[in-house]
Amino acid sequence: MRVLVTRPGHQQSYFVTGVRNLGLTPVCLPTIDILPTDVDIDLEVIRAAGFVLFTSRNAVEFAHLINPLPWNTNNILSIGPATATALNNHNQALMSKPIEPYTSEAFLNDFEQTMSVAESHTKRAVIIKGEGGRQLLEESLHDKGIELTTYSVYRRLCPAVPSATVIDIFGDGNVDIIASTSDDGLINLLQIAGMDYRDTVLNAQLIVNSERASNTALKLGFKKPPLVANPPGDKGQLQALQNYLNQHT
Repeated sequence: MRVLVTRPGHQQSYFVTGVRNLGLTPVCLPTIDILPTDVDIDLEVIRAAGFVLFTSRNAVEFAHLINPLPWNTNNILSIGPATATALNNHNQALMSKPIEPYTSEAFLNDFEQTMSVAESHTKRAVIIKGEGGRQLLEESLHDKGIELTTYSVYRRLCPAVPSATVIDIFGDGNVDIIASTSDDGLINLLQIAGMDYRDTVLNAQLIVNSERASNTALKLGFKKPPLVANPPGDKGQLQALQNYLNQHT
């Protein structure tokens, strides 16, 4: 059974090893290229904020390239556990643990409690993220009267994949499972596969990180209800794979 791994190349190793340990064959096809942006991070703005929210591992790593972590501040938050781990790997202390189920919605639902820690300091906030993506956090925080600074430290591009690689991966129609970590990655995958292999992609069993991503996949035309990782990320997706194997082998 083959598992198509669509993560960016620098984020594949743990998941690929886990797929092999389950007795499955990983096929790597990064559907997003992650590149730095030309932005500076003002550490005075960081220190003046009530909280600084990192939205992804990539946000951590690309911010670190701009101003090396750890930063001398105690107001750092992360959306999810993988992001928290990336911060911990740079010895950056966190103001509090991520909020399950590790989504923007969960963070916003817990916002009042989060701000109670910081409200005596300031109602300024910083979000460190990639270009584009959802605007839910920014819009909701603005609506709550927060003075918000956003640093977009990386950008996502659809990679150029040689036609020979596309044929090699999809030509025999043997793509059983697709592991996806973002809506953009799914959209890019369909673009990379093209019309010749669109049905091969849409008929595969999909694993995603959230119910929102599952809904997006169904709107894109995926035929089978996607498996939703819990928790989102490598470990949750590997557990979803294990559960799938238990039911289908």
